[in-house]
Amino acid sequence: MAEQGSGLLTVLSWNVNGLKKKVKKVKTLLDKRNIDIMCLTETKANPTHQYDSQFPDFAVIGKSVNKLAESKQPSFPGGLLFAYRESLPYKFSKIPNKSHFILWVKADPKKPESNVQMVFAVIYNPPSHKTTKDEILSIMEREYKILADEHKEAKFYLTGDLNAYTYQKLDYPEGSVSDLQERTFETDNKNTKKQASNSGETLLDFCKRTGFRIANGRFGNKSNRLTTRSHTLDYLLCREKDWSFILDFKVDGMYKSNHKALIFTLDTKRSECRTCTRTSEVRFTLKCTPMQQSDEFDMIWYLQTLQELTSIPDGFVEASKQCNYQSEVSNICIQEPFFLQYKLQPVTKLQKESGNRMMHCFSVAPCSDPLLVESILCFYLLYCSSINNMISVVEENVIAAYRHCFKNYPGCLFTFVGAFILATEITPENINTDLNTTALTRILNEVNKTGTHDQRKEYNKLIPIKLENQPDKQIVIWKFAFRQEFQTAITPAFDLDISFAGHQ
Repeated sequence: MAEQGSGLLTVLSWNVNGLKKKVKKVKTLLDKRNIDIMCLTETKANPTHQYDSQFPDFAVIGKSVNKLAESKQPSFPGGLLFAYRESLPYKFSKIPNKSHFILWVKADPKKPESNVQMVFAVIYNPPSHKTTKDEILSIMEREYKILADEHKEAKFYLTGDLNAYTYQKLDYPEGSVSDLQERTFETDNKNTKKQASNSGETLLDFCKRTGFRIANGRFGNKSNRLTTRSHTLDYLLCREKDWSFILDFKVDGMYKSNHKALIFTLDTKRSECRTCTRTSEVRFTLKCTPMQQSDEFDMIWYLQTLQELTSIPDGFVEASKQCNYQSEVSNICIQEPFFLQYKLQPVTKLQKESGNRMMHCFSVAPCSDPLLVESILCFYLLYCSSINNMISVVEENVIAAYRHCFKNYPGCLFTFVGAFILATEITPENINTDLNTTALTRILNEVNKTGTHDQRKEYNKLIPIKLENQPDKQIVIWKFAFRQEFQTAITPAFDLDISFAGHQ
């Protein structure tokens, strides 16, 4: 342990490949290396495992393994643990998120005038998609950007087994200047010309976009050691602007294992940091109402005419306080109080807009826990010639959108809300057979090719609305929802209720 009052913290980061059999070795490392904080990956802990009593003087924050519902693997990789000495001058708290492979922990100084605020991420990126469908490194980047905006004064340290081959590729934009020394490794001659893996390229791109840099290979000769027999797979990442807070870094070879431990020393002395306030949660109601002038809503979607749909700047729903359109068709509104309690972020890869259609997806999380994305809202507006045209378009787009979302927002409820202007009348037979049975069955069968997914039947609604000024046309509101299934159920973070005013 660092000397009391020195402002120094010594951190251990290690893939233990099963903590149950490594407790004694971890204890020895804690003692021999004077560890203050430990970040362990692949603990393989299930919800019944308790490690608090195994490490006296340490408080433990952890995540257990959660298998995909379809998994047949007897031993399932995963499990994360963050532990800290209770005597440290910090208050540590888990930042809730959905991924079972990323654990965020915030460290608020008890004396903010003396110590910096810090945010740690413990990450395990499994090497096989048989283990998880999640895009772990993409999720890491999305969640980091949210936290960086929430905690502007904090120092960020990301560590763990990333299973990413980066070799000596640049972790900063080519042509730019970095004040840090270049990374070097023992196997320079062999690996200089090797190509980074897909995960490696994703990691390097993340560094280039966010200003993070790889500590491995930049601190003395000891850091040149590989973290496995022939590769570097375990990393410490720190933003270049915070680099001066890393005083030492090394790969420790005390124990022979599949992975070697990382040990680094952090300086925590700094000036005042701001803290984050929490707000209470509320319910959210999505309403389909007659068009009217109103100051009640912050954001309104308009179906203005049969051929033309309102544009949405920058991927967000258009903000408006007035309705100046001549034609009364329909609108979908999100109530203003919702935005005081919940954070909406656009799912940028799923924003589409053309002459007769528009799709926009948003992740929804409480403002108090912005990483705890429980729901994805997918809004779709379309003019279509027939119900068959409507079904084919929905199938194609929803399947692609949902596949992206369950990989990047694990455990979320994906709710599709479509508003369709039909040139032909929809009948009860169409509703019961074509939509509620045939179309949804085909969509579910298709997404189940990539795992086990559940259609939430209680969320299904299909509402035809007649247009008074255009009797040969009608609007159809179609809502349904899917969620990826795990062997251990994921408890919703909040209750997201979507209903239609006047059409319960």
